[in-house]
Amino acid sequence: MKRWLTLCAACVVAAATAAAADPEYEVSAADLEKLEPRMQRQVASLQYLMNPYQLRQFFALPSDSARRAWITRFWAAQDPTPTTPQNEMKAEHYLRADIAGIEYHINAWPGWDRRGEVLIRYGFPDYRGKIEAEVTARRVHAPGELWYYRRHQMIIQFADESLNGNYKYAITPLGDAQDTSIELAEFLIYDTADAIQERIPPQYLEFYRDPELNETGVEWGIREELFGMVEPERYLRPRMAGTTERIDELVDPDYARSLPDNPSDVFQRDQVQKMASNFQAVLEDNPSSYPFNFTKERFPFYFGVEQFRGGDGVNRVEVNLEFPLKPVAGASPPARSYRASVVVMDESYTVVDRQKQDLGVPADHADGTRLMPAQIVFTLPRSYYRVGVAMEDLDAKTSSAYRTNISARDFDRELAISDVLFAQRIAPAESNSLFMRGALVVVPHPIRRYAVGSAVPVYFELYNLGINREGMSEYEVEYRVAPHTEKKEGLLSRFRGGETVFSSSFKASGYSASEPLHITIRTENLKPGLYDFMVRVKDEHWQSEQFREATFRIVEPSAAE
Repeated sequence: MKRWLTLCAACVVAAATAAAADPEYEVSAADLEKLEPRMQRQVASLQYLMNPYQLRQFFALPSDSARRAWITRFWAAQDPTPTTPQNEMKAEHYLRADIAGIEYHINAWPGWDRRGEVLIRYGFPDYRGKIEAEVTARRVHAPGELWYYRRHQMIIQFADESLNGNYKYAITPLGDAQDTSIELAEFLIYDTADAIQERIPPQYLEFYRDPELNETGVEWGIREELFGMVEPERYLRPRMAGTTERIDELVDPDYARSLPDNPSDVFQRDQVQKMASNFQAVLEDNPSSYPFNFTKERFPFYFGVEQFRGGDGVNRVEVNLEFPLKPVAGASPPARSYRASVVVMDESYTVVDRQKQDLGVPADHADGTRLMPAQIVFTLPRSYYRVGVAMEDLDAKTSSAYRTNISARDFDRELAISDVLFAQRIAPAESNSLFMRGALVVVPHPIRRYAVGSAVPVYFELYNLGINREGMSEYEVEYRVAPHTEKKEGLLSRFRGGETVFSSSFKASGYSASEPLHITIRTENLKPGLYDFMVRVKDEHWQSEQFREATFRIVEPSAAE
């Protein structure tokens, strides 16, 4: 092996290794003594995902059973697709950890060397090359490896200075990588040893891709005996099931055949120094990364969660969605199909309810792009919930998922106002609709974005109004629109003073203690920007009042959709 190979990536900065070796919370021998062996193996890889606060919290728990429950909640919180049974991040993580423990095993905790740590943090490198040991008249140059990650634009060099198989970060600058950038590219592209993932038997991967994963295997690491079930063979790792896509481009045979003839097309001469010094920044900003963070083509959508009274002790929780429809040339509607999915979990991430809704392109969709609404409704006891929301374009095979938390509002006591629902349209119901509310159709608009001069319809409900001797409720409604502010100022004081660009009020009556209301906000005098809608309701019978506030945006007409 040429002497320059020991020089080419030696500029991995020492500070990166210091950051990795001296974290804010370093797992100690005393910490490990608290854990049974299986839990030690599990936290060995989880430590790279846990922040210092989480590590302190984890080791402060009184028992391994409490720690197992903590880990279950941790993985539920990390699930990139909370509306599906699969947890792609969990499966990928334990696959990496098991391979690290086999490929880069050392007889000391955590069970692998620094190569194993990097594999667990960032997955398989795009290019990996071995630096053979070399004896010169001046010294023995230790064997090493170079790993390159395209998505992070970083090069990491490892060296086995003790010649015992324990590879560590090579942090001593021995030369200027910039002077050997072309050679480095040639070395990494054309002289790379077999990729790690090419040696993984199919049975091993199938275990992790199965949505009905054996929890024991996932929790503690799959048995090494599984490797003995088949002869090692070259195996191009397939893309993972579900929404996760692999980022290991070398597993794609088409990509492998398209490697450039000129290595400088991959590594620009003035970029190699930066890539070889980028490990510190990546480690600080992205302590770990997974396939779905980089390669999944996302399907954008907007959603909001609004609450209304659903009965004694329960609320009607509406998950309102909007997603863009694009024209499909030459197709007869419905030409595309979509699926909305919502899962509701309690504070401990136990699933309370889940629903999905399949949607087709409406028959009147012809040209242009517009936002299509959807709504999924739950009736839930009042509590604290974690909500996962996903939207899929089933034809384009793109999807996105998000999560939020809600604390149920109490609408059973005194005068109360529901959440404010911003709408695309509010009109009398002429036929059955998914968005019917009594005699009205209220089409949600969770993006809350309206063109200058257009109407802004809002809907909300009043509860627990006083009833007079004539069997009627009487109340006053006042609402204002003001430029949005982040100041922690009470709504009462904002009504009494402060900037207001629009205000109005009216008195009304009804025959029920609960009344639905809808208002149209005029926007002729509103410039593009973010605004607060503030409403005050006064019950004339009880002489009580309540406030509610919500935010919307005014944009130029071209940006309204």
